Amino acid sequence: MEKTVQSTETHNLRDILTILFKHQYKILIIFLIVLIGTITYALKVPQLYEAKSTILIKYGREYLPRPEDSGTRQAPAVTPTTIINGEISILTSLDLFQGL
Repeated sequence: MEKTVQSTETHNLRDILTILFKHQYKILIIFLIVLIGTITYALKVPQLYEAKSTILIKYGREYLPRPEDSGTRQAPAVTPTTIINGEISILTSLDLFQGL
């Protein structure tokens, strides 16, 4: 005995399109309500632009004592506080603010 299996699709394309066209006005109204609500919210929310920055100060070769200078005279000691104060004075100078 052979069993014949009949494949029946529960939803074919025609059924789906029938449902969509039957309720097209409801779908359109819901879409427009969501669209108008989104646009209204986007226009009423104040725009806030915020920026944050961090400055990295690296100690380069210019602050290290050179071997050729260390023979006769003492190399000037540069502390990290001196370097940071120098960078702060550059960043808060009037010349920098006038360039803006």
